[in-house]
Amino acid sequence: MAWTRSVMVGMLAVHLVVPTAAFAQPNAQNNALALSIVSAWQNSSHAPTPEARAQKIEEALALAVPANPWPFREPTRDDLLGRMWGQLANEYRRVEGANRPAALERALTAYQQALTHIKGGADLARVHYGLGQVYLDRIPGERTQNIKRAIAAFNAAAVI
Repeated sequence: MAWTRSVMVGMLAVHLVVPTAAFAQPNAQNNALALSIVSAWQNSSHAPTPEARAQKIEEALALAVPANPWPFREPTRDDLLGRMWGQLANEYRRVEGANRPAALERALTAYQQALTHIKGGADLARVHYGLGQVYLDRIPGERTQNIKRAIAAFNAAAVI
């Protein structure tokens, strides 16, 4: 028999499965993984630069993406991974200076990953909006194509 415990991580309520003594071993590993994921993600907000915050989010994703079984009762895998990929993209979009072109390409990849996990609602609109911003600021590629992609992303955000 197990019981659940809710933990607030920013605005996200995370529900851990807390085992009783009879089932301590398998769930103890899941709980340790869950706490590691939450800790890495939460620590990203304390990092001083967008690059440092992105690195912390990548550490959390490196733990969360291969997690099997999924260590949380709530949020679902897609909910949490979608938010994490979206936040990673947002941090890359904030990078300035000489690293900006490469960071925008990373943001593009992260937003595309977020789209594979987010099914609808305000989170999906935010991802499309961010994607549009990246395409507007993007240096590689043909400018006309980037603008067309930005418009398509903004239109996708608008209809949600």
